[in-house]
Amino acid sequence: MDNIEFINIESINLIIPDLISDISNDMISLEYDRARFTHNKQTLRDAYISYTEGLQDVLDEFANKISSVFSDFKEDWGVRFSVPKNADKFRDLISDDVELNIDDTGSVGIEDKGSGLQRLAIILLQFEVIARLNRQKSPIIFIDEPDLYLHESLQRKLLNFLQDKSSSLQILYTTHSKIFIDTYKMKNIILLDAEISSQYVKRRNKNVNVVRTEVVDISSDDGYKMVCDHLGIEQETYELLEKINLLVEGECDKKYFSELINYFGLSNINIIPARGVNNIEKYLSFYNSYYNNYSSYKPKIKVVLDNDLAGRNAYKLISNKNKKNTYNNLIVTVHLLPNFLGNVADPNNLDHCKTNNEVEDFLYPEVFVYLVNQLLSKKGMIPIDIKKTCDQIKQISFKNAGILSLCEHNKNAKNPESGNEISFIYSDSSSSSVKEGLASIFTIEGNREIIRILDLNNENYPEVKKFLEQLVIINEDLDN
Repeated sequence: MDNIEFINIESINLIIPDLISDISNDMISLEYDRARFTHNKQTLRDAYISYTEGLQDVLDEFANKISSVFSDFKEDWGVRFSVPKNADKFRDLISDDVELNIDDTGSVGIEDKGSGLQRLAIILLQFEVIARLNRQKSPIIFIDEPDLYLHESLQRKLLNFLQDKSSSLQILYTTHSKIFIDTYKMKNIILLDAEISSQYVKRRNKNVNVVRTEVVDISSDDGYKMVCDHLGIEQETYELLEKINLLVEGECDKKYFSELINYFGLSNINIIPARGVNNIEKYLSFYNSYYNNYSSYKPKIKVVLDNDLAGRNAYKLISNKNKKNTYNNLIVTVHLLPNFLGNVADPNNLDHCKTNNEVEDFLYPEVFVYLVNQLLSKKGMIPIDIKKTCDQIKQISFKNAGILSLCEHNKNAKNPESGNEISFIYSDSSSSSVKEGLASIFTIEGNREIIRILDLNNENYPEVKKFLEQLVIINEDLDN
């Protein structure tokens, strides 16, 4: 034990000035700066100003060496220590006046950062100091909840960092995060639990609760379950389907639905793209076979089809098989996608329907025309008129033909010489790529213009949200 040094990194009650004091003292003792700093320390006895300059030099060199570590977590992060020039005493200097700054595009003071980033900065700093100290003892590092306040992406980066450091250091940490637990190998995991018992205390003349920490045996096959139960985290089931699922024609459908579901704040749902309407029935047959004799529950699949000829034919096929109880291991409902106004084909009169609406007709027309114009601008083409197109799509002839056909017409009218460079309507691979390109632009989070357009038109097209709400509810279904 005499050759071991225990280093504890707390999760709370961290005092930044005290941390800086420790770092400054440690940095002073660094072997690679010992000679130069000894001279500065001699000068300090005569003038504190010379000493502050020496300390700043040492900390600058340290900050330059470790900034790359910080930038691995956030690209715009750098480290800087600020040493004031008017300190009266050395002890005050290194405890109260030295400032730790994180250089990024925002505020620089470490105490101006969020709790998670403060924690991350402190952990990284202490590891970098430990790596540079000429210690006589072997360090064992304890970290109390390194995951605290950190987003999952930063948790994963920090875990990789700790795993890399563990090749030369012994590291122990407590955690409530599943990310920091190796649930695949179940190695290096110690599960602790509190055993509470009652004990009579003669001095107090009453029973008191005694809390004793015990190690839980997780070596059995249900060890993973025990860890999940104690931490209150959900086990991965690795099922093909969740209890409720959306089966859609393609990736574009999935992108539009998932973005709108998140925008409206609706419950997340498992969305499965079938890579083409002709694959929908194949998917259902496969899932039905897979869940044969499955006792836990019958997965619910809501099939959403475009209101075009192919979609309506698939609707009739699946509906007929449903009536024959073909998908007896599933709960299948099938729905034709309405347009932005809620118009949808009559299921009892599909043979006479001539509408050619696809998932793009489900979007607010103002949003879709915005996507079209973004794509046209990237191609150096003249954008189409938003108001004119949105007015036209509400007319019966244009509405039934679909917004893709209307945008194709208006695009060519605006770009008679170059309009044929891209197409929204022809059923070939290039047109599919164009549709995928439009869908890729539809990323709502952080896009102020798309958010503005949606917010302005929510009251005009209430059927869009209503349809999505019906899709994501678990205990009720739309009528076939």
